[in-house]
Amino acid sequence: MQNDSFERDRACYDQNFQQMRALNDQMVKIPQVAVAITGGLWFAVGSVSGFDKQVAFILLSFGCVINFGLAASCLRIRDVMSSYLEKIESFSKD
Repeated sequence: MQNDSFERDRACYDQNFQQMRALNDQMVKIPQVAVAITGGLWFAVGSVSGFDKQVAFILLSFGCVINFGLAASCLRIRDVMSSYLEKIESFSKD
């Protein structure tokens, strides 16, 4: 009976740890996406001389909205990661 409990706890620990690693991978990729999008929009606005100022403003505002969305997703991922970390730490008997 205790062996079943141990196997269940081990499976839960493994699943929580795998989810934590997947979230960590996502957290690492978010700054790269933000830099790529923001840099691409800045390059497009700065290099093309035919843009109207209103179009440039719209593009840069779009980049701003994307960056705020990515920041919000970072906060959410961090919150979920802390929940998984609490579950992982609960398996430690120390």
